[in-house]
Amino acid sequence: MTDVLVSLSNVCKSFQKGGRSIDVLRGVDLNILPGESIAIVGQSGSGKSTFLQLLGFLDRPSGGEIVFMGNRQSQLTSAKLDRLRNQSIGFIFQFHHLLPDHTALENVMMPLLVSGEASRNAQIKAEVLLKRVGLGERFMHRPGELSGGEQQRVAVARALVTRPKLILADEPTGNLDPQTSDTIMDLLLSLTSELGGAMVMVTHNLNLARKCDRFLRLENGVFLEEK
Repeated sequence: MTDVLVSLSNVCKSFQKGGRSIDVLRGVDLNILPGESIAIVGQSGSGKSTFLQLLGFLDRPSGGEIVFMGNRQSQLTSAKLDRLRNQSIGFIFQFHHLLPDHTALENVMMPLLVSGEASRNAQIKAEVLLKRVGLGERFMHRPGELSGGEQQRVAVARALVTRPKLILADEPTGNLDPQTSDTIMDLLLSLTSELGGAMVMVTHNLNLARKCDRFLRLENGVFLEEK
C-alpha cells in the first residue's frame, strides 16, 4: 500500500523484570496514513509511551516489523535509523525539554542546525513557525521568561520546523490548564495537517483524544478502536 506512512505488523515488545518476561505489546497491527491524527489512551503502565518509542525508532520491537516510508526497521543500521528519525520524525513531550540558556528562536533553530542547515536559513524557518504559533514577539525570550503554554508552543514549533512526516506527542498538554490545552491541541492538529504529516498522540484527556481522526485504547497489549 503506497499510501501508508507507517505500517506495524504483529509488533510485540517484552521486558525482563525479576526473572520473568512482561509483555507490553502483543502482536499490534496498525497502519498510519499521511495527514492522519491518532490518539492513544490507556491506563498508566499500559505501554503507550513504549509504543511511541518504537514508532520513533528510539527502541526496537521484540518481534514483528515496523515499516516507515517504505523503510523496514529491521533492515536499517543504527546510523540510518538515526538519520531517518532526525529528518522525518518530530517529538513533543509534556515537559518541553527546551534548552534553558537558549532563546525561543535558538531552541526552534536547533534541529535544523543539527541536520546541517545554514544558520540564516534555519533562522528564517524558525521565525516563520514561531509567528505561526503566536510567538512573533517572543523570539529572544528564554524558556524561564515564558509561560507554560508559551513554552509548549515553542516545543511545537521546534518539532515541526523540519517539516517531519510523523509527529509523536507524549502527553503534550498534560501540565496545562484546560483552555490552553485545547488551544495547543487545535494548533497541533492544524499545523500537522497544513504540513502534510501524521500525528500520533498519547493522552489521558478523552476530550482531546476525540479531536483526532482516530481514537485507540491500548489494553492488554493490543489496540481497541474507540471511534
